[in-house]
Amino acid sequence: MATDANIKLPDELLAQAQSIAQTEGITADDFVTEATKKQVARKLIEKLKREAKPSGMTEDEEMEIVNKAVHDYRRGR
Repeated sequence: MATDANIKLPDELLAQAQSIAQTEGITADDFVTEATKKQVARKLIEKLKREAKPSGMTEDEEMEIVNKAVHDYRRGR
């Protein structure tokens, strides 16, 4: 489900987002949505790293688990 929201962006940033979206053949809404999802995921990863207890896993192993969780989330699992 999506909710309409008005979000203010600096003119230059909006123009860049629109240009990239057009180049990629997607809407500016889709581009901004995807960029926001990525930033939210980054912030979640940062939070998890700060709060996590040492797992004994390498950073690559941890990132693989996080990436799988993000992928599963996006697929609605």
